[in-house]
Amino acid sequence: MNVIYIANTRLPTEKAHGYQIMKTCEALASHGCAVELVVPRRKRFVAKDPFSYWAVARTFRIVELPTTDFISSNTVPRKIAFLIDAASFAFQAFRYTRKKRDICAVFARDREISLLSLIVKTPMIFEVHFLPRMIWLYRFVWKNMYAIIAITHGLKALLINAGFDEKRIAVLPDSVDLNIFKNIPSKATLRKELGISDDQFIVLYAGQLFLWKGVQTLVASAKKIPKESAVFIVGGSDADIQKLKSEAPHNVVFVGHVLPQQVPKWLCAADVLVLPNSARHPISQYYTSPLKLFEYMASGVPIVASDLPSLREILNERTAFFFEPDNAASLADILVAAQNNYVEAEKRAKRAREDIKQYTWEQRARIILDLMQE
Repeated sequence: MNVIYIANTRLPTEKAHGYQIMKTCEALASHGCAVELVVPRRKRFVAKDPFSYWAVARTFRIVELPTTDFISSNTVPRKIAFLIDAASFAFQAFRYTRKKRDICAVFARDREISLLSLIVKTPMIFEVHFLPRMIWLYRFVWKNMYAIIAITHGLKALLINAGFDEKRIAVLPDSVDLNIFKNIPSKATLRKELGISDDQFIVLYAGQLFLWKGVQTLVASAKKIPKESAVFIVGGSDADIQKLKSEAPHNVVFVGHVLPQQVPKWLCAADVLVLPNSARHPISQYYTSPLKLFEYMASGVPIVASDLPSLREILNERTAFFFEPDNAASLADILVAAQNNYVEAEKRAKRAREDIKQYTWEQRARIILDLMQE
């Protein structure tokens, strides 16, 4: 089966969606598909090639199409630059796809690329990650889709309420590569390697620092936890780190960006991993299927998470501890409770590690292929 994945993104990128795209292509290829990942040719902000940056097998082909790159040039306002670049790439993607005679399916996750379903005869599968504002427009466009993949049940419910056909919507949350946690050294060895004290109770967050991620709640909670505890924040842009640093107490450590292959080591060096998502943003409440959630579960480290519908789709009281979203005092209380009852915390972490076995990229790709073959 020949599949083209069209993605309006520069590769590599420090953001999680790039990794999700690459792993989806790798998993489809592992099932025997001939996969082409079609992306725009734009200035790279990360020097490495995508395969080595994310340690992804070179089992599929990446095709870069010539497009405008006004976002990199900073010559026009960012929103206008994005619209021009998106339109340029969509046009080139249409030209490229039209020349292909042996395509079984086109896969996409960008709204502007979904417009191709109006003119491309090849069946298109569209992966929805959030509900656009002009939903009426996309209801017209997406009716031409062969199938729609929603990454959460909450997102599927919102699509149905907006008038989409329930029968054509499949729910597929994100996944994890369990292999990245094989042969991980002991916690003591990792802490020595990473320069972390053995006598500290380490609370850790890994990921971007956008407002809806709720990291500011985690930073505020650091003021309320015992002195022997420390909060480590791995990832984030320099600008976002500087904003948070101004309000962070002394026991918050900003590690900054690390290479993807290093992330599992940081996770496994911690005592507790936190998902502090905010309830003030719909994307956080209903849409998100965080890659970090699945990696947290695979790490075997206890998890403390915001009590939100999106996270509850995967986690429960058997596998994690929950706190009231956007409430630093509630988060601090749960962190202390997890530390004081660490035997129970480890039991929940063990159950999470068992549950995660059903969420691999290969299993997800198998379901996508089943949709195509129907």
